[in-house]
Amino acid sequence: LWDEALQRHGADGLAEDTRAALHEARLTGAGHYLLNRHRLGEVRNILQGAGIPHVVFKGADTRERYHRQPALRPATDTDVLVAPGDKTRAIQAFTAQGYALHATRENISHEASLIKGNTHIDLHWDILRPGRTATPMVETLLAMREDFGSHWGLAHPANLFVLLVHPVFAKYSTTPQAALVRVVDLAHALAHEAAPWQQVTDLLDAAGLNTAAWITLAWLQQLGCALPAAVPVAALQPGSLRRRYLAQWLRRDLASRLLQRPALVQAGFTLPAHDTWAG
Repeated sequence: LWDEALQRHGADGLAEDTRAALHEARLTGAGHYLLNRHRLGEVRNILQGAGIPHVVFKGADTRERYHRQPALRPATDTDVLVAPGDKTRAIQAFTAQGYALHATRENISHEASLIKGNTHIDLHWDILRPGRTATPMVETLLAMREDFGSHWGLAHPANLFVLLVHPVFAKYSTTPQAALVRVVDLAHALAHEAAPWQQVTDLLDAAGLNTAAWITLAWLQQLGCALPAAVPVAALQPGSLRRRYLAQWLRRDLASRLLQRPALVQAGFTLPAHDTWAG
């Protein structure tokens, strides 16, 4: 991304070795992109062949749909979402093609990895840990999927829903793991096309995660991104007390400061990110 920006706007004053390193990184990224683009077709063929509805989501999907030059947006793995009832068949479909299953006790409730050589598939059967959403959301999201040619992905409102809530619980919004490129993804997605916000808010209402969406939008604004006028920020925001409290977490980057004490972050940040204490 930096190399492309410097190419457009000039690199006066930048050391030549730094400029060369950025360009080399861009070329390396383009090579990885070509491999990952091929991987999208492989995922599609394996799961469609097994008759399993699925979508590719997060980085490998958003760069194809929202970035003018997809190769500029790195994505190290491919995230795939299937219905909970299809997870065993999906794992069997991949292992039959030579993939090895890798699962950890921390994440087996909602995801596992399938690896073959340098190909890494993260298979999800929930977008977040079970219990984070007020009602199960996967079946609803899969019902809104669209065929983008290279892969199946979530319809624009469903994808915005995921982009708004996933970073809050999976990355604690402001931590280094959240990665600024995810903010770029969301900014591009918001500007890409006029979203049917009623569909987005219906999904947020069903999940009980309007507050989480507001957190992500507030973080985007704090970083200097102007939101489209149609984004219903005021309708998503929590009450004044909780709004001021959560704003302090963002302004002071408390999640990063307390990253080695995840229980405190979960109790102090992600729990209040739900619309109600019940979840």
